[in-house]
Amino acid sequence: MTDREAKPAAVTARRLMRALDRASLATAAPEGWPYASLVLVAVDHDASPLLLLSDLAEHSKNITRDQRVLPLVRRHRRAR
Repeated sequence: MTDREAKPAAVTARRLMRALDRASLATAAPEGWPYASLVLVAVDHDASPLLLLSDLAEHSKNITRDQRVLPLVRRHRRAR
């Protein structure tokens, strides 16, 4: 892949990430089952995702016990 081909893809990826505002975050519940919750997402200046988490949330407690997480970032469709 040349630099010319990579630049448009990177620009598109950053544009998509900046358009997102929420994600699903899957963590492991104490019983071992997956626990999915809605989290807010922001992006850093380089489009790195930043998950906005509260220490009071159940998913934060799960992360303290088991650091394996799976974020699912998707575009939210607004109702018309």
